[in-house]
Amino acid sequence: MTTIPCWALFHSKSKHRFEIWKITRTGNSFKVKEAAATNGDLISNSSQVQGFTYNVAHKCYYIAFNDYLFKIDAKGNLVNYYHFNNAKREVEGLASYKSKIYIAMNKRAEVFDSNMAK
Repeated sequence: MTTIPCWALFHSKSKHRFEIWKITRTGNSFKVKEAAATNGDLISNSSQVQGFTYNVAHKCYYIAFNDYLFKIDAKGNLVNYYHFNNAKREVEGLASYKSKIYIAMNKRAEVFDSNMAK
């Protein structure tokens, strides 16, 4: 039987953190386990999450809000963040494959890729 993992993101407003949950499906059964949690809300203006992905090659998560992209390690610690304020555009979605992250931007729909360093 094939085991299929996926990740879910939940914002706990009362705990002021983002929780990352690993959901594993084997056949018709599911296992759910908290994989990581951030130490804070990451952003203070109540922006909605506009992208979330897990990078298998670097074992890290990326969470996007408007024109911010946060890199979170496997334990939930903030590694780095990026701000696209000069571009005057927002992230509309994220994906990753191997060592690359793909970022979909609004206005003139474009997808950028980047080799992300550990």
